[in-house]
Amino acid sequence: QIGVDCHLTEDGNCPLSGMNKSSIIHVYPGGQSACLNRSTPYFFEVRPGDADKLLLSFQGGGACWDRLTYHLGLCITSTTPDKWEGLLNYTDMENPYRSYTMVKILYCSGDMHGGDTEQPW
Repeated sequence: QIGVDCHLTEDGNCPLSGMNKSSIIHVYPGGQSACLNRSTPYFFEVRPGDADKLLLSFQGGGACWDRLTYHLGLCITSTTPDKWEGLLNYTDMENPYRSYTMVKILYCSGDMHGGDTEQPW
């Protein structure tokens, strides 16, 4: 089952132990979290699995560099879940991560995920 909703609020939470392992949970963090278009509430997806194993995935997207790229529609401005494939394919018996709890951070903010590393070579 895809798209079961859970809302994080001051009075409630979304414990992993209470999530159905046959569902994809849409977790709404609440507060002021929102997508770039401000009309779509932000959520991330959780596919419950083993509580002691976590696979965290950052969805790719189209970054907004300025007002022009926003108005040309080159940015992703609302949550758009994609398929659970590759390392996230929990139905593939050959996937060594299939039993992990998987968290997919959806992209809709117009910024970008990035990193930095230094290599000794």
